Amino acid sequence: KEGAAIKNEQRMADLDNIRSALLIYSAANVDSNSDKIYAFPTKEQYPNVLVEKKYLTSVPKDPNGSNYDYQVTPTYESFTLKAIFQSPPKGVTGYMCNEQECKNY
Repeated sequence: KEGAAIKNEQRMADLDNIRSALLIYSAANVDSNSDKIYAFPTKEQYPNVLVEKKYLTSVPKDPNGSNYDYQVTPTYESFTLKAIFQSPPKGVTGYMCNEQECKNY
């Protein structure tokens, strides 16, 4: 149980860091002539573009070795990052971030 809690803390920290990098990426890539507030990378560009542009030295992976789930809307104005918890408390599945916030889900 203690090991699962430590890994879950790592997942939360990882997603917070990736979210920060995505927000910096967006700020650098929004077209100033557009009404869009955000511009996130495509699924194909993610996660490599975050390292190529030096927003992250490397993109963290889940402690189990897999990539975190990244979804982006067709207009690239919104994203969702998800991590599934190991032995989560009742009523919680994992941790999720978008351009607005991070929270348990």
